[in-house]
Amino acid sequence: MPHQTTAGIARLPVIAAAAIVLGALAFAAPAPQQRAEMAVPVLVKWTGARSAIEQPRVERIADPERWVAVWKEHRGDGIEKNARNWPVWPEVDFERCMVLCIFGGRSTNTDGWNIESVADRGADLLVRYDAMTFQTASFGGEPDHGASTSPYGIFVLPRSAKPIVMEENVQGLIGRPPVWKEKHRFPALSQ
Repeated sequence: MPHQTTAGIARLPVIAAAAIVLGALAFAAPAPQQRAEMAVPVLVKWTGARSAIEQPRVERIADPERWVAVWKEHRGDGIEKNARNWPVWPEVDFERCMVLCIFGGRSTNTDGWNIESVADRGADLLVRYDAMTFQTASFGGEPDHGASTSPYGIFVLPRSAKPIVMEENVQGLIGRPPVWKEKHRFPALSQ
């Protein structure tokens, strides 16, 4: 049997007390601060350069009737039809989702709009979006008029009744950091 000294036995209560104090401090320490913003996912997106909507606008859609009307307007004569020649549109569960639409109107050299981020800031949602642009050139002295487009971005997000603040990246140089500017604000949805 190992030989224990009274000094070794006397240290055990001190070590145990220190362990208890350190453990208590670990549990009593304040929890790390939670982030003020939480990322919100974009569930589905449609983007492109050819919408039949030729006037710029941004819209929040929270009901199926408005969704069908906007989809039909967006697709125009090019709307897909089923075998019975009836127009069809994507189904959206508006009990759990909402739709944000960005229509750029008549434009040039824009392939569509993209949402860069959606953040739940507690009191509202912050949506940051950017145009997907490209450059054209002409040769032989002809003027470059660019490619005519009517860009759009249609995004399905988890439903929220909170106000929405939409900021567009207004910095247009390749490789530079974004410059966000508030462009639209939607009020809270009535429940």
